[in-house]
Amino acid sequence: MSAPVEGAEAGVVSLDAECVTCNKRAYLNERVSVDGNVYHKKCFRCSAPECGKLLTPGTYAAMSGTFFCKNCFKHLFKLKGNYDEGFGKEQHKMKWQKNVGSPSTTTDA
Repeated sequence: MSAPVEGAEAGVVSLDAECVTCNKRAYLNERVSVDGNVYHKKCFRCSAPECGKLLTPGTYAAMSGTFFCKNCFKHLFKLKGNYDEGFGKEQHKMKWQKNVGSPSTTTDA
């Protein structure tokens, strides 16, 4: 018979976890666990600069490890119509356009 698995593999919640945002101890009754990280309920907020709304596990949307309220997430997507430029990243098509004129793509016969 094998020994029981302990820790994160078994889904056991640590009693002395630190909040990812403020690095302070987060007790069981004042924390929320999202995507494997622990946050104080007061620290789990929308990352949009003009918002900062408190989030819950049912009211957030994530993009590359950044959390947004669902309203801000929709607004940022609609702003540019894509997930890259709307969230402040370079569009993939710009990366492709840079590589089109590179000499390594041409061949001599």
